[in-house]
Amino acid sequence: MKEQMMLRLRGNKVISGRASSQTYQPRFSKPLNTNKLSFCCERKGEPKVILLGQKLQMAKAKIKPLLPSLREKKRYLAFEVISRYRFNDAVNVSKAISDAANDFLGDFGMAKAGILPLNDKWNENMQRGIMRVNNKHVDDLKASLIFVKNIEGKGAIVKSVGASGILRKAQQKYLNQAG
Repeated sequence: MKEQMMLRLRGNKVISGRASSQTYQPRFSKPLNTNKLSFCCERKGEPKVILLGQKLQMAKAKIKPLLPSLREKKRYLAFEVISRYRFNDAVNVSKAISDAANDFLGDFGMAKAGILPLNDKWNENMQRGIMRVNNKHVDDLKASLIFVKNIEGKGAIVKSVGASGILRKAQQKYLNQAG
């Protein structure tokens, strides 16, 4: 049912009338409910409008952010690669750790843990890096580090150095100081 109607708005009530500077001209799409007069209207750059009888309700285009108590808590796990070889690129190290974690935890466990390698947080001199993980799955990530046997076909061991709740603190404490 495609048609155009001229509507005049006053507050949240729809008042029918002729075209003027206060007129809103929506494009109607399919009816949401065939028993009542309800349509979903859209205009470029404006939020969606739902007409229910003679009332006008505006649906916000932006999603409200989650409350801090409902957000997933995260921890930053610092790790060190021990090997005879030097690894210049964090991408290969992160891939080896992610593969080992996927083998250990499975796809569902990886999704719950929310493991995210931070490739830009790699200290090439100390062979250390940081990964982000959900706070309830830090121990799972530490356990999966045991299963990393080689990186790029070269023998390597990965050990956990420490964990922090703040990225800046993890960098200061574990990446920037030697030993």
